[in-house]
Amino acid sequence: MALTADPGEGGVGAFGAQMGRLAAVFQVLVGEQRADTPFTRVCGQGQLLDVPVSHGEGNYFADAATLVQLEEENRVLFRYCDATGEVTAEANPNGSANNIAGIINEAGNVLGMMPHPERSCEAILGSTDGNLIFESIIENFRQG
Repeated sequence: MALTADPGEGGVGAFGAQMGRLAAVFQVLVGEQRADTPFTRVCGQGQLLDVPVSHGEGNYFADAATLVQLEEENRVLFRYCDATGEVTAEANPNGSANNIAGIINEAGNVLGMMPHPERSCEAILGSTDGNLIFESIIENFRQG
């Protein structure tokens, strides 16, 4: 998979956001298939996280074959969803393919995600759910 500006060229990447929502909190669904990664190990499978998105540009896109591969390999860790956990077009703030909010690489040790968990680590910010991602990373190092 190559980074490209055209998903028709067999690549993956970020592209201009379609909906233009800025600095809003969206629910992100932790992977339906797995919560066993270095980034989700203290999360419950299928858990909802309130994590802000803060981008006027950017969404995830990939060609059809890459999307199938990501789904088959259970590498989609986070999806945009509504408050009940339903993955819908209306819950997708930026038009990302398959509502993808975060994926991992084949080895499972690199996460790419559009929402900003660092902006949801203090109650005063409206959510502490971002801590779960960072606590997962710390726990992963502790477990070795």
